[in-house]
Amino acid sequence: MTKKNKGWLILTYCIVAVLVLSTIICCFVKTSYRPEIQDPYAFTAYISGNADSYIACDKDHNTDRYNEVLKEFNGAFEESVLSSLFSGRLFSASRIESSQSLPSFSGYTLKLSFATKQTIMLNGKEYNPPTNSSQTIEYDEMYIDVAGDNGFGVNYVYYVYNYVDSSDINRTTYYKQTVKCNFNDLYDLLESY
Repeated sequence: MTKKNKGWLILTYCIVAVLVLSTIICCFVKTSYRPEIQDPYAFTAYISGNADSYIACDKDHNTDRYNEVLKEFNGAFEESVLSSLFSGRLFSASRIESSQSLPSFSGYTLKLSFATKQTIMLNGKEYNPPTNSSQTIEYDEMYIDVAGDNGFGVNYVYYVYNYVDSSDINRTTYYKQTVKCNFNDLYDLLESY
């Protein structure tokens, strides 16, 4: 074997080693699609269509349940970089739209309550509606549809924006954000309560 062939062989082995190592790392490294929110103060889960039947927990009361729900909630937005890359989700962008009402949910309706007002964030910046570039949207509640057996895919979170309009009338607008998640484990946890 000549020196030239030996150099090419070493270069080929190095490239293959880098590709194999990169693939292995991408299998174990996770990416998160979690909305840019702080941890909520409380979770309330309603069985869809039955507001009288609910599961509630907060940071001060029923903290074990709160920690379990928070862990599953945060984990629902994580996916390996490799899966995300091959599914096409890695480069898809989240977007926000306004709506005047909440849709009907199919599984559990999970309400997240925050101790203080939060500002809607999108891509690391405060979200401003296209109609008014200086207006920031603050919320202290958000809703999520938690359905089981859907796998990893697109879902929506709904921020509740309460405000007083120019006629001094209290109004509510819902801002719907697309998120990528898998709520199967969270759904199973809520079912176990």
